[in-house]
Amino acid sequence: MNEACGYHLLAGDPTAPFLQTVRGFRPRAPWLGGDLQTLRNRFVRTLPELSSRQQRFTLPLSPPAKGALSAVVNHPDQQHIEKDILVVLVHGLGGCEDSAYMHLCAAGLLAQGYGVVRLNLRGVGPSAAHSTGPYHAGLTQDLRDVLSGLAARFPKRPVVMVGFSLGGHMVLRLAGEAGQQGKPDRLAGVMSVCAPVDLYATQSRIAAPRNRVYHAALVRWMKRDARSWVACGTPLAEKLETLRTVRDFDDALVAPAHGFKGAEDYYRRASMQNVASQICVPTLALHSDDDPWIPLQGYHATQWPERPDVTVMIARGGGHVGFHGRHAKRPWYVDLACRYLAILG
Repeated sequence: MNEACGYHLLAGDPTAPFLQTVRGFRPRAPWLGGDLQTLRNRFVRTLPELSSRQQRFTLPLSPPAKGALSAVVNHPDQQHIEKDILVVLVHGLGGCEDSAYMHLCAAGLLAQGYGVVRLNLRGVGPSAAHSTGPYHAGLTQDLRDVLSGLAARFPKRPVVMVGFSLGGHMVLRLAGEAGQQGKPDRLAGVMSVCAPVDLYATQSRIAAPRNRVYHAALVRWMKRDARSWVACGTPLAEKLETLRTVRDFDDALVAPAHGFKGAEDYYRRASMQNVASQICVPTLALHSDDDPWIPLQGYHATQWPERPDVTVMIARGGGHVGFHGRHAKRPWYVDLACRYLAILG
């Protein structure tokens, strides 16, 4: 236990080498409390510039899916020797490659010599030109397709996937499914930041009265993305404008698009809790104890495997994908990711 260092472990080996070098999390004024930690990136819009050594490409989706996902890879500046591991960043609900947390994490990793791929999920950002949404929290086949595409483009390079919020759920689900389906080729490990682990409980928390501002923003972002792939003038387009909640959206668009009977069936079947005990790849799951979106109880209720390479950390503070700490220009999860990656390769 490392309460004095600003976190405690729900799973993992407290003597793990990378944990011995982690500087504990302490919130940075004025971003005190879960809500201000969560909202900080909305108030401070200046983002770090990324390396000009970048390339955009598409990664084809396997049948019966159609199209491809758009991604952009940044390589470290020439003064750095690029490390073997390639890091794939997976955004959360309503996000894309240009989300603040994606830029902040990419900048920190590039400074340490890692190549970084910022992925856009189905129907989002640049992917909207190549694929039709919606994506969902359990759509791990898309991540397998990404790994296959990267293996062809960057032969022999191991890949670590870092997911934020819903993207974090996707990478954790992928790690759990590896116990059933086998470890995907090239996947060296995963890391999640503030991932929901119980989708039903998360939807209920988001819909709570105290989160009405967050909830309204999420619905607005989901509708914005959907307008890129829902045909104008159709009954579905008309219905889209009447949706008022995340659950409504999941029930009307996500569930039927992916063979679920409805929102509840989607939440029940897709939640990573169903496969968490079977995680068999190196995994780091980070959450905060004051996240206003993601219930902490879900982490305690999840059956994490007893493996030294599966670490579940609960920070004292940090909000939802915030972690704006003292003595650091970048969020605490960036430093944590760099130290974790160092032990993976």
